[in-house]
Amino acid sequence: MERKSIVIEKHVNEVHIKLTSGAVKVVKSSDDSFKLFFEENAPDVRIDNGVLSINVRGYEKGLLGLINFGSGPSEHLELHVPTHLKLLQISSISADIEVSSLSFEHGTLKTVSGEIKIDGCRAQSMEIKTVSGDIELSTVDVQRLAVASASGDINVDKLECREYDWLLSTVSGDMSLNVVGLPNIRLSLKSTSGDISSNVGYVRRGNEYIFGDGRMKIVASTVSGDVRLKVMSKKERVEEIEKRILRLVAEGKLSYEEAKQMLQELS
Repeated sequence: MERKSIVIEKHVNEVHIKLTSGAVKVVKSSDDSFKLFFEENAPDVRIDNGVLSINVRGYEKGLLGLINFGSGPSEHLELHVPTHLKLLQISSISADIEVSSLSFEHGTLKTVSGEIKIDGCRAQSMEIKTVSGDIELSTVDVQRLAVASASGDINVDKLECREYDWLLSTVSGDMSLNVVGLPNIRLSLKSTSGDISSNVGYVRRGNEYIFGDGRMKIVASTVSGDVRLKVMSKKERVEEIEKRILRLVAEGKLSYEEAKQMLQELS
């Protein structure tokens, strides 16, 4: 199916997206412009005082009748935006949400049954909610983060510990934290029957598990899910850096000679 596109030429510092089902992807643009790609019917696109609103027809109808997940059109949207936004807000019923390589002050991502993936993003604060979908975070730099899922899993990959406050909550899903470098975390576990496991040592004080100096505060709330914390080995870290270098070459952001020199330094 041929993709269609809309170029947004006006100034935008906030993005609001609403859709029923399908998928929405928001990524960094290559030319510092706003461009919306879609496959079938053009969504309702409006710009008012720097706020870009994208609404797929049928969202309100589907929202009022959540039992009927097929009440709205299934659409696949891809929005290319400049690196930084003031606000990113995405709401859906059963659509998957993916956001990558962006920086924004505040973000709100909500879906009922879809999955949410965040990769390589930086934000002051972010709120993520889903009922049954999984939530995957990779290489995120978020000062204040609130994640909630009823039955989905919460997976955090390539976590670098900073002086941030995070709240991770799930009823029956599991949580996994894959840490890069020293695990400086003060983890408060609130659980009825869930347990915590780790491949590194910690100090326990009541329901608190202290790794390293505990500079990063994480509250993990679960009823029956387990929490797993794993520190990447040196070999795993090197392999991950190699993958990043090769990806930059593929994207044209790094020359072959630069990549070769960096890979030689790693070895």
